Amino acid sequence: MNGGDGNLLQRMMTMKNLLQRARKTIKIKNMLFLTIAGIINAFGITIFLNPVNLYDSGISGTAMLAAQLTPESLSLSLFLIIFNLPLFLFGLKKQGKKFTFYAIYTVAVYSFVSWLITDVLPVDVSMASPLAGTDLLLCAVFGGVISGIGSGLAIKFGGAMDGIEVMAVIFAKKIGYGVFREIDAKGRIVMYCMKLEDGPVRYSLREVVGPAEDYQLEPINVGQREELAKELEKAGVLWNGFYKRIEPVNYLAPAGKGYYYLDEFWEVCRTIEQGKTKGAKYFNNGNYSRYREPMEELRRYLLNELGVGPVSRSEESVYYYLKEFWKVCRTTDKGRRRDIKRARSGNYSTDEASIRELALQLQEKRKEQLSRYPLKG
Repeated sequence: MNGGDGNLLQRMMTMKNLLQRARKTIKIKNMLFLTIAGIINAFGITIFLNPVNLYDSGISGTAMLAAQLTPESLSLSLFLIIFNLPLFLFGLKKQGKKFTFYAIYTVAVYSFVSWLITDVLPVDVSMASPLAGTDLLLCAVFGGVISGIGSGLAIKFGGAMDGIEVMAVIFAKKIGYGVFREIDAKGRIVMYCMKLEDGPVRYSLREVVGPAEDYQLEPINVGQREELAKELEKAGVLWNGFYKRIEPVNYLAPAGKGYYYLDEFWEVCRTIEQGKTKGAKYFNNGNYSRYREPMEELRRYLLNELGVGPVSRSEESVYYYLKEFWKVCRTTDKGRRRDIKRARSGNYSTDEASIRELALQLQEKRKEQLSRYPLKG
């Protein structure tokens, strides 16, 4: 294969990737209904409103007026494109490529069908409505209802009929900020915590916002970050970005005070915080609570929901277990008392991956607990 063939193949693969990405983003159902919306709106405007000099709202009305005041060579469809373009460029910045594409497509259909009706099809719309004559009331009612249906369909399926509707969508949209978690299997945005402009702060580690296609994600700014921290503090919690968890403001016990943890055999134990490395390890990995009940709940989760229980053991075999700060450790079964107790409790496996998974499950459960009990870490 020569260099030219290689470049051609690379361009073909790039185009294929772009088409695949577009198919995932742009929905055929939306395109179909946006096409119908454009046709409906064009029918209402050109058949009922424009012939009797009634005007639609927004950019459509401005374009109708401009078309009537200028030479016939400057058609309604041309003014629709000229007047809408600046607002669509603004919408591109605020709403993203997908919304702007849908909106431009809808206006393109609207403009094209308007051109067909006024300049191509054998329909005379220059002096009167072909269906309602010169009756202003009928033209206003039918034209308003029909074009309203078209505009409503356009907005419902992710587009807009003109630039004013683009602006309405932008300014009507609620602005919120928070800590992004993921886009889940259902295509929804999930946050660790969030706050809408006019609502309280929400945190549960899995705050579902809504379909990703309905929102635009942008990096949080310094002011929003500070505001989010203040709102969380009012609720008695804070966001720990390093460990990706919500935790109570006074999660770490003062030196000399007690805290609870699960030992290697899944028993709830109490010890004294001494401000040393041991307590910090427990604290950082989640096996740490100033109150007993969360640890009792964690133990029930471990034994009842995860089904952790006694396993068989074999002396001289290598096995894996969790230390008290939930680190995966490897050792050899020598028949010692601790080997037997680990096997009886279920903290014993010859499969390293299963023990690592258990550690993740415990940490996630503890994170969920901390977000539910801001005053009882």
